[in-house]
Amino acid sequence: MRLDAFRTKPTHMLSLLLCGLLLTQQVCAQSEIARSPKLSQEELEAGIKRLQENFKRDAEKARKGECTPETTSAGNNIDRFCKMVYDADFVRRAIDTPAPTPSVWERLNELEFRFPDRTAAVILEHLRNKPAPTEEDLKSFVQKTRADMALMEGGTFVMGDYGWLEDPSWPITRSTADDNPFPVKLSDFLIQKRRVTIAEYDTYTRNRGLPLIGTELISKDIDVDGNPSHIQYYPDLERRYPSYNAKVTWQQAHDYCAWLADISTQPFALPSEAQWEYSARSGGKPYAFGIANARADKVDPNALEDQLERIAGQHKGPHYLSNRPSGVFGPNPAGLYDFIGYGDEWVNDWYAHYPTPTPKRPLHNPTGPANGTEKVARASAAGQWTVLNRLGYGKDYVIYDDGSKQQSVTSTAAFRCVINAPRWN
Repeated sequence: MRLDAFRTKPTHMLSLLLCGLLLTQQVCAQSEIARSPKLSQEELEAGIKRLQENFKRDAEKARKGECTPETTSAGNNIDRFCKMVYDADFVRRAIDTPAPTPSVWERLNELEFRFPDRTAAVILEHLRNKPAPTEEDLKSFVQKTRADMALMEGGTFVMGDYGWLEDPSWPITRSTADDNPFPVKLSDFLIQKRRVTIAEYDTYTRNRGLPLIGTELISKDIDVDGNPSHIQYYPDLERRYPSYNAKVTWQQAHDYCAWLADISTQPFALPSEAQWEYSARSGGKPYAFGIANARADKVDPNALEDQLERIAGQHKGPHYLSNRPSGVFGPNPAGLYDFIGYGDEWVNDWYAHYPTPTPKRPLHNPTGPANGTEKVARASAAGQWTVLNRLGYGKDYVIYDDGSKQQSVTSTAAFRCVINAPRWN
């Protein structure tokens, strides 16, 4: 199952944040959360614990008619809830808090959803009022980025479904997009160990004066049991923690890497498809699942899926299938993260079938076709998916690895950048 296929339902928008953001009057009166720029993990966890305890107590009070009940937007009483008092300060600081610990996620899941109109407004105002990074901020950002780069020593490898070249030959994947494996020779390059985070991407957008990602308002007409209505909601605010993967369009990913090149004077770019696969396979080794000594014909996909689910469970939440913190899965033998796990990543190449006939000599630093209509996204290893699988994203559709084309509401993926040089100069 592809976890990025899950989409947030309108009825669950902002549940991640909102569960911990609308405080009962009693909690607000007793709150001991220090007023600081953001909540520590301990403060957030303590606040959620108090919410959980008071929610249960207030539910009983509401049942007995001992408090003013919560009402729906239509003015109807919700008898099992006491009316909530809003704590906007908690909202502002929670959105700046890195992804909560597992126990916080579990507590968030136990709390009930509240209508999020005001929460969305508070979050958006807070995010948009943050200042642009200073010159010193950018210097620190560049140094942090430099520390996150890993050297991939160049070499020659067979790109694509190398199972066809083994004796006896056998396809590793069910895909046709990675058939026609061919030899590639790469020069040394540097690659980011982890995917770019929302906090890192926000630094870029604030520096360039661009709109913040994950703050788009969606409007749509729906029909619920024969009752048509129009809804508006922010599907991405609920999982907009600073440490989460930035999921953007290909152009946005490309522009971010170009910005890194500008502020660092290093030749940053999106990785070529060959560089990405070479890194995912820890230097082009026969690691279709990104794991050392794991032959693809010996791996039980269901067992791998179970293992990844257990890892993901450490960071679970109402929508943990849709996004999670960068660097959860790994490292692989090359010391890189999230090539094992879930989600797709952008590469620089236009989408096309691998060359036919197969070149007899290795292609040196291939960058794909000069033009095209789809951009390539590469899949991390999960279940039936390997690091050999490829996707092609067009304007409003996606070409899957079996060659089928389907409409796609959004064409976004995670990404990381490379430096096309053997060292930081």
